[in-house]
Amino acid sequence: LKLVYLSNRHLQHEVYWRNMTPPLEHALSSISGVTVVAPPPLRRPTFRADRPAWLASIRAVRQADAVLWMQMHLRPPLPIWGLAYARPLTMRTMIVLDAWRQHLDNLALVVKRQHIRRCFVFYRQAADMLADRYPHLGFSWLPVCVDTGVFRDVGRPRDIDFFWIGRRDKALHEALLDYCAKRGLTYRYSMHEHDPPTREELGERAGADD
Repeated sequence: LKLVYLSNRHLQHEVYWRNMTPPLEHALSSISGVTVVAPPPLRRPTFRADRPAWLASIRAVRQADAVLWMQMHLRPPLPIWGLAYARPLTMRTMIVLDAWRQHLDNLALVVKRQHIRRCFVFYRQAADMLADRYPHLGFSWLPVCVDTGVFRDVGRPRDIDFFWIGRRDKALHEALLDYCAKRGLTYRYSMHEHDPPTREELGERAGADD
């Protein structure tokens, strides 16, 4: 079985992609028979320069027995979606990060119409709901793992009392701001999608000796 993993490393730069994709790609690339393909963006000014990369990506997919990719909820970026069908009869499998309740039925429709063989879902509750509603569509729960190389003791004194990275719940965020302000505590949270830029910096900020 030849598996091609379609990477979005050149297509999406939000913090969750930069922190979640490298460990997955590293693990997959160490398995015999697995090829990681990272297509370039579809950009008109640079498309001619990107042609070799595109041709290599297409050739890799056309030799695959199965393709796998990771996406947010309903569909991946267009380059990933297009490459997934470079060989029409290839078995297609996808991993879904944000299977929110309001997207579940539409996600099932996408899986059915696009002939997705297996759909792995990070949220346990969503995976169970999808499996119960659509038992014939191949939904499975994929537990999210932790990279112990990031959240580790780096020998620094603790200078953060509360730490929040990624998407925030507004009410809880405001409550934490108020709580910390009244008690002189340090609340560190991501300011925008490029904060922090790397897993290494995330580990430096979160790491402490006690």
